[in-house]
Amino acid sequence: MLCAYNSFYKEAKHSERKQKFIETESSKFAYVFEGESIILSSTLQEKLLHIIVRNILNKRIQIDKIKNAVNL
Repeated sequence: MLCAYNSFYKEAKHSERKQKFIETESSKFAYVFEGESIILSSTLQEKLLHIIVRNILNKRIQIDKIKNAVNL
């Protein structure tokens, strides 16, 4: 997800870029819910994806530090 974000719409301001990414690219990560025993409506699934993607993007600096610390 972070790789996709890093190559997405680099010309925009950070906040605009993040919002546009969440709106247009979140659906590509719907596989997160595949195989779950809880059935979610498509609206709820979309909202949850937006929240998950937003949280990952907000915490990406911490994620990068952890990846570097464990040599990923």
